Amino acid sequence: MIITANKWFKAEFKTYLEMVIKAAMAKQGITVMGEAGEDILIAYVNRGRWIVKCECGGGERAWEEGYVMCQSCFNSGYGHKLRRSVFPGERKGIEALMEVRPLENRNANIGESVSDLRRENREHEKELLEIK
Repeated sequence: MIITANKWFKAEFKTYLEMVIKAAMAKQGITVMGEAGEDILIAYVNRGRWIVKCECGGGERAWEEGYVMCQSCFNSGYGHKLRRSVFPGERKGIEALMEVRPLENRNANIGESVSDLRRENREHEKELLEIK
């Protein structure tokens, strides 16, 4: 299984926003100021987790609901507004190919296609896990 933020935190984004993000921002004297519509971020797989990377260098787990708030900079370049994120269109295929890899090799960069990942799996066939 490739883990989303929803699975990791066992919650929906709205709950996490209210319970964690807003509290952390309040400690810094910052409030969420709505939603930034521009520059949608694309999720990628890192060690079996769907991640969204911020321009500041921070990274957050990707939410099914498609929102992200970087907890390193609180989206400071976007007026502390929530940003949108998306999973790649080939998500199901990517996840299927990642499942057979050892955890440390469950990585898929932005722009890598299912055929790229399938080729990598063939090249490292002896390292793949047996899934029953």
